[in-house]
Parts: sequence; structure tokens; C-alpha cells
Amino acid sequence: MPRSAGLGKSSSEGPHSLRDRVRAPAHRGRRPVRHARPSGPRARIVRQVAAARAAAYSPLVNDATLLAILLPVIAIELGLMIWALWDLTRPQRVVRGLPKAVWAVVVIFIGIIGPVVYMLFGREET
Repeated sequence: MPRSAGLGKSSSEGPHSLRDRVRAPAHRGRRPVRHARPSGPRARIVRQVAAARAAAYSPLVNDATLLAILLPVIAIELGLMIWALWDLTRPQRVVRGLPKAVWAVVVIFIGIIGPVVYMLFGREET
């Protein structure tokens, strides 16, 4: 099929074809050269700046800090939950608003707030 005038050459022809633009790696069978780590005052400053940036973006709370924060909270939550469930199971305890079984579900599944809500609104003083 003849080429139309004015449309130009196809992409596989000419000096700037795709085949001419693809280049083989420079080492061609040789191992690439590894350069030594730069040294000197400028390289030392670059390393110090990189270390300072890495320290600036490190997390403020690590595992030990998180554990130190969470252990007292977990202990308080478990203590409140055990106390509220013990109080609910006493036969002479009268509760307000909800049955004892529903209060037990509230105490167990709502965490710290559940036992506090039970103490404030669920217990009826006799």
C-alpha cells in the first residue's frame, strides 16, 4: 500500500525510531562499579543532616512508652469491671432502669465508661 503524501514516516523508520532510542545497559556483562562512600567535611554534614531529619520524624511514642501508658488504664478498667460485676451479682442489689443482665452487658462491652455509668445511674441505694 503506498504511503500518503504528507503523513510522514512510520514510527519504525528514520533516525529517531524507537529501536534507536532503546539502549543496552552500560556495563554489558561487566559488574557495575561500586563507588566508595564519600568522605570529608561536606559528606559528614550531609550525613548529620540526614540523621537529624530521621530523628525528627521518628515516632514519639515507642513500645515501652505505650506500655507504660496503657498498663494503668487496663488495670483500672479491669478493676472497675470486676467490681461492677460483683456488685451486680449480689442478691440484695436493686438496679434502676435496666435488668441486671443488660447492665452486665453494658459493663462488659463498653469498657471504662460502662462501669462508671452503672455506678452513677444503675445502682439504687437501699
